Amino acid sequence: MTNTKSDTLCTFIDDCDLTLRYDGDTAHFELWIPGEATPEPIATIPAIGGPLEWAPTARELLEHYDAEKEEMISVDYAEDLQHLINSYAALAGDRRRYKLSKKWCVWEVSDADDDGDDNKPLVIAREYEQLDIATYRDDSKAGFVGWRIHWDGDQNSAPSTADAPEVYYLVETCSQQYSKECNAPTYGTQVWRIEDGRVTHSAWFAWGSDLINAVKELADVYVVAGLDGAAAIPPVDPDSLRVVESNNACYYLVY
Repeated sequence: MTNTKSDTLCTFIDDCDLTLRYDGDTAHFELWIPGEATPEPIATIPAIGGPLEWAPTARELLEHYDAEKEEMISVDYAEDLQHLINSYAALAGDRRRYKLSKKWCVWEVSDADDDGDDNKPLVIAREYEQLDIATYRDDSKAGFVGWRIHWDGDQNSAPSTADAPEVYYLVETCSQQYSKECNAPTYGTQVWRIEDGRVTHSAWFAWGSDLINAVKELADVYVVAGLDGAAAIPPVDPDSLRVVESNNACYYLVY
């Protein structure tokens, strides 16, 4: 059977193709293996809401036996494949309106009149490097993250705020900081609100991993004016937010 009916998201080693197809309101991720007549199911998820469900055989497809180590190890592309699917599951609203940009390897809102590559900001994040914006974590021992955002999508152009929205958010989904509740370092999600090129509000949520929810939680924290002298944040509509992944899979631009 020839792979002609699905969107090929990515081709991996050994010419295995990860594809996405929709059957009604359900999204199906499948792996096409050369020589096989039919694809192997990997995962399914409702197009709107709902949890991701990995196929019972997904683990077998993402591991192989290493004779030298005498144990099962992940295939070379397992991490990339899982990242593509997990980042899709993190999208808000109707996921069918998103398309994977193969150039940037991020999910973007698709436009029926183009290939989805227009008006795509490029966000670069590096730890401990002073770029255009420096965001400090709530834990001073955790250091800072430097950001450079090219709103025109051209990394060779000078970063410009001309096309930037009035307000946007920068999110670190895997931020290790000190948890007072655990009395020990732990991982969570750090989110910063940017307005007029400066950080106005920030918060860290232990164990959090949903970047869209982190933005909403930040707004909820400051919904009442006067907290630590900071102004209130207007309500955030999670379904209206757009997500752009940086050069590091832990950092995101949300607006």
